[in-house]
Amino acid sequence: MRGGIQWARQGGIVAKAAFLLASVLLVLAIAGPLATRWGGTSSLTAAAAAGGLCWAGATAGLAAGRLFRTNIFAALLAGMFFRMGIPLGSAVVTILVGGCLVRAGFLYYLLIFYPVTLTVETMLVLPRRDGPPPLVPSGGPDDCRRS
Repeated sequence: MRGGIQWARQGGIVAKAAFLLASVLLVLAIAGPLATRWGGTSSLTAAAAAGGLCWAGATAGLAAGRLFRTNIFAALLAGMFFRMGIPLGSAVVTILVGGCLVRAGFLYYLLIFYPVTLTVETMLVLPRRDGPPPLVPSGGPDDCRRS
């Protein structure tokens, strides 16, 4: 897994989107049998739809951040708009329309997939640290040690 995320971090948007998709599919492989056992195929469909929408939002957020990479604030806002807007908008539409997705637990599956995609996307876009964190310098006016 560690090698995969390093590969995705060094790669372009396609590599990052593929790694995000692999993480969503991994969670779906875990949640899918449970969803099928609890709610049948409609629950599995709701889980797959939630995973797909969270993946689409995270991928669009990655693309928007890449598009506005010269302006950090614009990249943050555009990425947040897509990352939150697609899953949240789908949740609102699903609640307003109602139907089998709501009964199958679509909103609960959004609560499972959204933190996963947010965490993986954050790991993909944050700058890499090559060494250990810097230690507090010793021996100066701010030294707390007593001789």
